[in-house]
Amino acid sequence: LQDADGVTTIVRDRLTGTGTHACVWRFHLAPGLEAEIRAEGVRLAGQKGEVWLVPADVPPALRLSVQEGWVSPSYGVRQPSLVVVGEATVEAPTTAVFAFAPAPLSQEAREECLVLLGRIEDQVVGPATDERRTEGRTSRTKA
Repeated sequence: LQDADGVTTIVRDRLTGTGTHACVWRFHLAPGLEAEIRAEGVRLAGQKGEVWLVPADVPPALRLSVQEGWVSPSYGVRQPSLVVVGEATVEAPTTAVFAFAPAPLSQEAREECLVLLGRIEDQVVGPATDERRTEGRTSRTKA
């Protein structure tokens, strides 16, 4: 997705199956980036500017935190970094959608991300034949 302000990258994670599951999403940041949780999402800032990690369509009980971690730029090398962690207990099947955007996203922009994902999915796997709403999120299944 590209807009006048730059590029927005959308990440969608689907959990299939049934039952209750404790889910954790981890976003490992480059060394030197700072992360601050705000109402609009997570502000990620570094020497070259900022980007926002925005929960576009996530389980209602999602809890965000910033934790210490590390990345390995090459074999045997560890560098300290931060990790943005999202945690929720969910009923499967469910979907979580996050966006990396140059600025916080309005509710309208978040919905546009979901519409775009649906269009891309239709092009890749064909149109969904059964669409239903589950806990406020669209769930698509093939007949």
